Amino acid sequence: HVNKPLQPMFGVARNGGYLTDDQVWVCDTVDTNVGSHYATANGKFTAPVAGIYFFTGSVMTHDSSSSTTQVSWSFRKNNSAVKEFIQHKIGSVHCRIDGSMIITLAANDYVTLFVNDSNTSSGWAGSQHPQNHFGGFLIG
Repeated sequence: HVNKPLQPMFGVARNGGYLTDDQVWVCDTVDTNVGSHYATANGKFTAPVAGIYFFTGSVMTHDSSSSTTQVSWSFRKNNSAVKEFIQHKIGSVHCRIDGSMIITLAANDYVTLFVNDSNTSSGWAGSQHPQNHFGGFLIG
């Protein structure tokens, strides 16, 4: 059993610079990391116990081309895509994508937020930590 004061949870953001497509969104700004189960070195949250977990994420592109494009990121469990979030954008505007999921994890399963396609020259806006986040916690 996990006592409430030790309930695994984390809330992180990225302030370490822009990130190009097709890689794990590694966050370097930690707001909360109860149990230290989120690793800022590789962007993985590793489940300390089996259970049902809630995850949330929000990432913004840096810039945009003037054409209609599609941007996406996904939650991955043990490096396999579980949920993908896609948004269409039109014109030269930033594009923010938010998503969440509830998932059952075994002990030592890990979850990452993976940026897929930004369709921008600068990629994902990783230097504005107030505008992006990744977080999660054990529900039960």
